[in-house]
Amino acid sequence: MFRQLVKHELIATRRLVPFIWLATAVIAAIHLIANQIDIQWLAVTSMIFMIILAIGQIIMTYAVVVMRYYKNLYGDEGYLTHTLPVKAGSLLGSKVLTSFIWLMLSYLVAGAVLIVVLAAMNSQRDLSLIQMYRELRAAIGFTDSQALRIAGLVILFIIYSLLLQLAQLFFAMSFGSQSAFHRLGLAGPIITYLVLNFLLEMASLVMMVFVPLSLKITLDINGRPTGDLDLVGYGMIEMIRNPQTASPIIGLGGILFTVLAMAALYWGSHRLIERRTSLR
Repeated sequence: MFRQLVKHELIATRRLVPFIWLATAVIAAIHLIANQIDIQWLAVTSMIFMIILAIGQIIMTYAVVVMRYYKNLYGDEGYLTHTLPVKAGSLLGSKVLTSFIWLMLSYLVAGAVLIVVLAAMNSQRDLSLIQMYRELRAAIGFTDSQALRIAGLVILFIIYSLLLQLAQLFFAMSFGSQSAFHRLGLAGPIITYLVLNFLLEMASLVMMVFVPLSLKITLDINGRPTGDLDLVGYGMIEMIRNPQTASPIIGLGGILFTVLAMAALYWGSHRLIERRTSLR
């Protein structure tokens, strides 16, 4: 049944987002052609529209997945959804999986747009993307293996950030749809999200600074990062206390806290769906 739920969610959410991807691809093609035949006004105009669409498609994707969650579980469709012979975990899991897929694709599209923009900017210097990467790597001082390691960490961070955002959004939708907030309408979930996000950001910042667990960024004699990370038993407070001598560090306390908070938010969303929180 879970596979059917995922399939249904993909079908229900595919109506809007791919169209803006298609528009972005068309504008990108126009930009590349205009750049090749040296029509500068068209190249600049298409680049501006391409960047706007790249940002807009991410915002639209968030709007689509949030409204789909709200409408399907707590709007008119909720009466039918909650009669299905499926567990709350399957309903929540299908929403999380399909939302994650769409959001990852939207970020990949934005990344592709960034590559097109960088390629266009460096075409005047007769630099290919590979040459541009080598220049950047040499400037930072990374080897290929270190660059791959950093890229892997960036990908993991993006995945973690998306899952955390979805946890906050879905919990806010579920908690803000309780009968006590009905008079607020959509403002209930929005206020819940804003308060929840603020509290998590503040708590994460405190944990990042004071929890004695961090990654230290190793620097070479020229003060450039080597790409190596060392696990150390102190927090970012040490870097604040000794700004001149301490090596740059990344506090892990905030990440550990938000991972636990993420699990709690998904559990809370599951419980609220299970209770069929006050449909409208």
